[in-house]
Amino acid sequence: MKTSYFIIFLAIYGFITGGMLLFNPSGSLGNFGITSSDKYHILILQYLGIADIGLSIILLLSRNSIDKLSIRNLLIGMAFILIGNVLKGLYDVFVVHIPANTYFWVDYSFTLLVGFACVYFAFRDKAK
Repeated sequence: MKTSYFIIFLAIYGFITGGMLLFNPSGSLGNFGITSSDKYHILILQYLGIADIGLSIILLLSRNSIDKLSIRNLLIGMAFILIGNVLKGLYDVFVVHIPANTYFWVDYSFTLLVGFACVYFAFRDKAK
């Protein structure tokens, strides 16, 4: 797979998750088992949704850049965000004892896979 195709996939993934956070924050909280959400949780998720969509726009606009270093840096940054989110979620589950449901495990497994794919695509060309 070409790096630009992976970046398009990554941008679409960001648009979907960002859109869910921005336009359906209560449903997003419900997926993780939080049934009663207050306005502050909803507002925070909407801000995170805007940030996700903004990162996706940056990725989409940069996908065909001729500067390989900037593409690598974008992918390393995305890997840090994705893998960092998984590590924070695991910390919350195992140390803070926040209950986790099946959706959490499926979502975070996929997020970790995409994070490792970012690392792979960031360093793939350097190894050649």
